[in-house]
Amino acid sequence: MASLPSTLMQSLPDAEIEVVSWSAATQELVLRVSKDMGNETGLLRFDGVAVVHLPPRFTVASLSESVQDDGDTKFAFEEAWGESYFVVADSISYTISANPSVQAPP
Repeated sequence: MASLPSTLMQSLPDAEIEVVSWSAATQELVLRVSKDMGNETGLLRFDGVAVVHLPPRFTVASLSESVQDDGDTKFAFEEAWGESYFVVADSISYTISANPSVQAPP
């Protein structure tokens, strides 16, 4: 089972999730994650994607993962307004692309 990145899970509730790209040919889904806490923005990448059930943009309350009976990993998003969405994929990664609260050393 893939593991949810700890940097993604920090301050995730109330973050805005937006679909950046999806390719059935390469089985890759990329989401932009904009967190209110710390003004962090990052890219959440799913590889080996088999199923996508997401709106183009939503506010997330939580994210969990589970292994299905067929061995696939399901990443379940709970929206802040109560809806449930999911992605079935082989792997997940998260890269912070901007964090204005973190300053580079002089």
